[in-house]
Amino acid sequence: MSKNKSNKTELSLRNATLKQIEEIASDLFYEHKKEKKNLLIKDVSGNSGAQTFICLEYDVPKCIVKVKGTESIMSSHPNTEKRVLLATEVLRENNIAPPILMRGSDFHIEKSSGISVMDDFFHFNSEL
Repeated sequence: MSKNKSNKTELSLRNATLKQIEEIASDLFYEHKKEKKNLLIKDVSGNSGAQTFICLEYDVPKCIVKVKGTESIMSSHPNTEKRVLLATEVLRENNIAPPILMRGSDFHIEKSSGISVMDDFFHFNSEL
């Protein structure tokens, strides 16, 4: 994998196995550590068209890997993806959305913002 100082790579994760995703995320988090830990990878993809994977160390979420899909609700209008990306960047700049840790040719890895309090969009877990 060729990375430069801004954590950009030409690597592609489309059609990657969970093991390959785990290796990339683990390398990112433990590149300066003596011991590289294995991360648990869960596919939590929804209806956005992107594949979304959460990477956990034990039960603690470390990062989210988002692999861009081809056709999705994001491609329903030319401005939809652009609006979402611009809004997310504003949220990131104001420390509301988690930062991007690595970008690839068809994916990005963002820092986890913590444990979700929702099973899905319609089932909020009020105990959390």
